[in-house]
Formats: sequence, C-alpha cells, structure tokens
Amino acid sequence: NGVWDRALVDKDRYHVSEEKLVLRIENVMYEDRGIYRCEVINTEGKFSPSQAEFNVIVIPEDSEDGRVQLRIDQTPICCKVGEKVNMIAVIENRPKKMKVDWYKMQGIEETPINRRRLKIVQNKLYTQAKVKCAGPQDAGVYRIKATAPGDYAVGHVILNVNTVNCEVEVEEMMKRAFAAVDLEASGTLTPTQIRDTMMYLGLTVPHGTVDDVIYLAVDGTGKMVHCQTFMDKVIYQYKSELA
Repeated sequence: NGVWDRALVDKDRYHVSEEKLVLRIENVMYEDRGIYRCEVINTEGKFSPSQAEFNVIVIPEDSEDGRVQLRIDQTPICCKVGEKVNMIAVIENRPKKMKVDWYKMQGIEETPINRRRLKIVQNKLYTQAKVKCAGPQDAGVYRIKATAPGDYAVGHVILNVNTVNCEVEVEEMMKRAFAAVDLEASGTLTPTQIRDTMMYLGLTVPHGTVDDVIYLAVDGTGKMVHCQTFMDKVIYQYKSELA
C-alpha cells in the first residue's frame, strides 16, 4: 500500500488507485501545484521514493484580434542546462507605431523578464529572446505582447529546461571556466574573477547570491576564493533544489 503525504482536500478531483500507488487529479487547477510524495509500505518496512514536484502552467488563449498578429511555433522548446536558446515570434501586419514586450508568467501574473538572463532582439519581421546559457530558473511560459494604437496581439512560448544531472553539467562548466581564468593553476581566484566568470556563464545560485557563496569560500586572508570550495557549495544548492 502507499500513503500520500500531501493533504488531498478536494476528494471530488483527487483519486487514488486501489493499490494507492497512483494519484489522478481531474480538472487540474493552479492551486494543485506543489510537492507530492508517496510512501510505500510493505511487510518488510517502508520505502520512500523521491518526491515529485507538480507544476501547473496557465496559458491564456493567444489573441488574433485586429491587424497585428504574432506567429509562434506552439511546440514547446526543450533544451539542456547550459545550452543556448532562441525564442522567436514572427510579427505579421506590423503597423508603424508598435511596442513589443516580453514577460515571464507566474501563474496568471505577468512579471518582468530578467534582462541579465535574456537578451531581446527586435526588427521589423520578428522579436527574439536569447538565452546564452539556459538554467532551471529560465524554464516556464513567456508572453509576448505587441501593442499598437487601437490594436494588440498576444502570444506565448513555453521553455522546458532538462534538469536531469544538471548539477554535473553545471560543475563541468565552472571547472572549465575557472581553469581558463586561473592561469597559475593555484586553485584560487579573486572574488571579482569569480563574479565575472559566473556572469559570463550566465549561472546563478538557487538560494542567495554568488557573493553569499564567495563569502563561504574565501581563504584565511579574505582576499582569495578557493575554487573547489566555491563549486562544492554551488553544486550542493543545485542538488538540494532538485531533490
């Protein structure tokens, strides 16, 4: 038998199989997002599999009203951690005065995009968001909103970032980059070199800031950062984030 540790309040929509190992949710709502874990109990004891995070993506219908239109491939974009990503929306029937904005959706709320993570390129034919080095934080739904006097159009792009073994890939990226900067092979770099390298890679830490991890990895002088210690602490955060 299995025991689900998340409170299943809405009995009309949550259904557990006879063996109690499969959970089915009908008419999924945004409030259903969160962590689910099933603890399997047998005659020899208990076994708890890895928890699963259930995310709910809300995608309003795209607008095709008026003259302005956005043509977007509806297939979700899939990539691995560290890869480059280009998200493109073709602008059709573009008027002379038009404004195009990108947002990242948090449920049904529009939030400003992180300009340090995404570079926006626009011309008369298309608008494009470029991610130099994709990370788990880049995954989600992006809204493109084109507005003109008396007219508008809205479109959406879904970006999925594969985080399987991403901590291994992140560690390899940091190792190669730090080795290229550490010309004397001392195993230490200055805080500025660490910051600049992480910014070049487009990497952040899941919790806190790069400076927080630098503080934990400085040597006795407080002027140099142990690269291996810094990487170990960053990778620990990635593993915790994906656990």
